[in-house]
Amino acid sequence: MAETPPTPSRRAPLRPRHIALALGFFWAALTASFGIGATLAQFHDDSPISRRDFLNVPAPVKGIFYTLLTITFLAVGYLFSLRAQNWERGQPDNRRTTKKNFKH
Repeated sequence: MAETPPTPSRRAPLRPRHIALALGFFWAALTASFGIGATLAQFHDDSPISRRDFLNVPAPVKGIFYTLLTITFLAVGYLFSLRAQNWERGQPDNRRTTKKNFKH
């Protein structure tokens, strides 16, 4: 019996929804790294002409800000990837209210 040669495994094509997820993850990682980096570096400009960032804002509030911003970028990337997935289907979105989908 002759053996059939193994078929080469093909990578799945890169789709627009993957790009949306990657961009959301990229911006979330960038925001998180800026928040962590600013906290760890504690860089302060001693120039006579300067502007202080987050003047009189407590550290926990800064942490909450960067955390929520990171979560927001992840959520937006995910939700936009769902929208892109609908676009990939190539059909119009039908959201009409009918007797079947109407709930009291």
